[in-house]
Amino acid sequence: MYFKCRHSMPSPDRCASPIMTLEVVKIELKEFLNTQSQTLIDEIKSLLQNLDFNYNEKYNKDNIAALQFEYEVLGFDIIVYPIDKFSHVAGDIKLLLTDKQNDNFFPDNIEYDLLNKVDADEYEQLEKEIIEYKYSTFESWFCDCWDKAKGNTKLHGFFSIHDTIWVTNLADRKKIREDTIPEILKF
Repeated sequence: MYFKCRHSMPSPDRCASPIMTLEVVKIELKEFLNTQSQTLIDEIKSLLQNLDFNYNEKYNKDNIAALQFEYEVLGFDIIVYPIDKFSHVAGDIKLLLTDKQNDNFFPDNIEYDLLNKVDADEYEQLEKEIIEYKYSTFESWFCDCWDKAKGNTKLHGFFSIHDTIWVTNLADRKKIREDTIPEILKF
């Protein structure tokens, strides 16, 4: 796919090949995630070891079956809360990766330069491709961090966009309906 430069006098530094630049954006997004990996791994390990939540009435560390992780569709903020074997919320919500430099999880400047190099007709398609890449890479990155952090825990983990019916079972990375979680937690 070729994207036209919207500048009348393109120069190599302002309008490099957008295809090449799109690949650079993808690399930079992955590199940014890699800079956050150890912090997320450490936070997940701490959660799994301590189960340090303010529990709802009738709940404690012993009757927690899983941790439900969710992220915001726009800002990618990650929250986590404990659930019981029936998938009922058992405690308070914690926000992960709170020490960030931006309002959104991803720095805006990663794709900003590329999006400003294309004309309006191509902007929407390119932005959509970047967003889809962010979602898939973010989910894969989170699953990788879970795998590195989980150790020998018996707790299950689930990951999803906030307020959706589809969740990723972190045990096998398969998408499932949220209402099937109790079936998984029976065993």
